[in-house]
Amino acid sequence: MNGRPDDEPERQITDFAVENLPPGLHRDLYTLWLVKCSPGLLPSRADIDPIEMPKLLPHIILVDVERDPWRFRARVFGTAIVDAIGFDPTGRYLEEVDGTDPIQRRAEVLASTARPYFVPHEPLRWSAHDFKHYSTLGLPLAGNGTTVDKLLYSMTFE
Repeated sequence: MNGRPDDEPERQITDFAVENLPPGLHRDLYTLWLVKCSPGLLPSRADIDPIEMPKLLPHIILVDVERDPWRFRARVFGTAIVDAIGFDPTGRYLEEVDGTDPIQRRAEVLASTARPYFVPHEPLRWSAHDFKHYSTLGLPLAGNGTTVDKLLYSMTFE
């Protein structure tokens, strides 16, 4: 989906604090995620209540994680993201969507390391609209607190 050559680096940040994120959606979601973390444990999907984040929902992606081999299935795509990309991939595996190889690699790293990441102001080449850049925050979720089984993303477009 991003049209980037496989060897082109991305500005992915994995060591950041809430105040390093721009004010708004990404910061709000990260703050909520941090509140839901228990000492030494990741939050689960059940810990994240959509009622607590109504303004974020159009900008959210929820992905199921499968292991051995790694596969990622889109469970929820927010309406703002569907509008930006021009189709709704809900229910599809990322590998079934053209151009998602870099996204799959990021998902695998997120699922295997359980470390949140932020990609700021990235050039956008795959939108159905005239957006120039996007930013995304990736957060791990774990039903048992340790093994990542879902990925939660927020995306904004400029």
